[in-house]
Amino acid sequence: MVTNKVTGEVLRDEIWVRVVIDVPKIIDISPICFQKENEEVINYLMDTVYLTDDMYNRINKYNVQQYIKEDADLAKYAIPSQLLSDVDTFMAFIYEHTNVVLKPEYGGEVKRVYLIERGMFGYRVKYDKKAISMSEAKLKEFIHDLVKQRYIVQKFIRSQTLDGQPFNCRLHFEKNGIIDIEYIFGNLFKSKWKEINEKVLELADILPYKIEQIRQRSLMTLGIDIGVSRNGNIYIFEVIGAPSTEYIEYSVVNFRSQYYKYLLAQQGELDYINQVQN
Repeated sequence: MVTNKVTGEVLRDEIWVRVVIDVPKIIDISPICFQKENEEVINYLMDTVYLTDDMYNRINKYNVQQYIKEDADLAKYAIPSQLLSDVDTFMAFIYEHTNVVLKPEYGGEVKRVYLIERGMFGYRVKYDKKAISMSEAKLKEFIHDLVKQRYIVQKFIRSQTLDGQPFNCRLHFEKNGIIDIEYIFGNLFKSKWKEINEKVLELADILPYKIEQIRQRSLMTLGIDIGVSRNGNIYIFEVIGAPSTEYIEYSVVNFRSQYYKYLLAQQGELDYINQVQN
C-alpha cells in the first residue's frame, strides 16, 4: 500500500504473465471481500480508488421485504416475513400462515433452510431432502435453538413448475443490460405466460432503481430471485448484490467493459475538475 502498486497476472498471448502495476482507478469488487481480515486494505482502497460497491446500507432478506412492503409500487410483490426473535412470535406466525420457511438473514451464510408445515396432528420440518415429524412441544424446542442464529421466517410461497418441481427465476441485471425471459415462462406457464411475462418486465423496470435508492449508490450488478404462484402472482424471494455469472459470462463481460469505460470517463472528468479547482 505504501508504493500504490499491485501485483497480479494478465493474459498475454494465451499465457498468464505476472505484472506489477499502479493501483487501478476502478476496482470491480465482490461483497465477499468485505471481511474483517481485509479491513485495512479495503479502507485504503475506499480512500484511493472507485470501488463498484462499498457495502454501505447493505440490505438483508428481511429488510428488503420491509422496503418492498412499504413501497406503493412494490407492495404486491412482498412476502409476509419477520425476524425469528422468539418462540411465541414464531408460533403465532405459523398459525397464521400454516406453511413457513426459515432462512438465514444474510445471503452467503452456510446455514440450512427449513420448510415447516403445520398439519392436523403436528408439524413436519423439511431440510436437506429430509422430513421430520414433530409435536408442538418439540417444534418449540427446535425453534428455541435457532433464535440466536439470525434467521428470518417467511410465508411459504408455492412456486412450482407444471410437474410440481420447486421453481424460482433469477433476473440478472448489469448496467445497460437487457433481460429476455419470455422463453422461461412460455415453457412453465402455458396459458398465463404472457401475463406473467408482462408482470416480470414491469418489476424489472422499477426494482433495480428502487434498490439503488435504498443503497444510496449506483450499482453495477444486481440479482433478483422471484417466484410465481400457480395463479400467476409474482413474489420477490431475494435481492442479491453479487449474482453468479456462471452461465452468462460473455454477456456480463461485454456489459461490464462498457461500464468500466464509462466510469473511467467520469473519473477523468472528476480529476480535471479537481485540478482546475486546486
